[in-house]
Amino acid sequence: SIYEGAKLYVAYNNNIKMHFGNRLRQSVNVLLNVHERKRQLQEQLMEQGENQTEKQMGEAIFQQITQPYIQLKKVIELQHVTVHALQRQSPGLIDTVNALKSILTSYNQGYTFWSSSIYYDCKARSEQHLKAFFCLAQL
Repeated sequence: SIYEGAKLYVAYNNNIKMHFGNRLRQSVNVLLNVHERKRQLQEQLMEQGENQTEKQMGEAIFQQITQPYIQLKKVIELQHVTVHALQRQSPGLIDTVNALKSILTSYNQGYTFWSSSIYYDCKARSEQHLKAFFCLAQL
């Protein structure tokens, strides 16, 4: 009945407010396989040369793995972009962008995030993120 429907709505709404941002970041981490790629690059750098310092290895890991990941997260967070624009900005991450396509296209055309942040907007207008949350769960 109406009461049960209201309870479901509140439960979903609260879940989105509390968990959407974390789930989005977690999904991007998993899709990019960040931890495994860092471990592999570190092993590869250790095998290549013994002359590299920890600082040099850290810089290489940052440039090759961490920096592109941060750029992708900022693009997703700060503005609602088209998949094509995201693919142009992050050509090395096309597989990840394609996997996130269902989430990025789940918003109505012309929809903009409040305060230019998906993380703020999901707290302020959580009902607008319901479809994206379900797409995120399907990844």
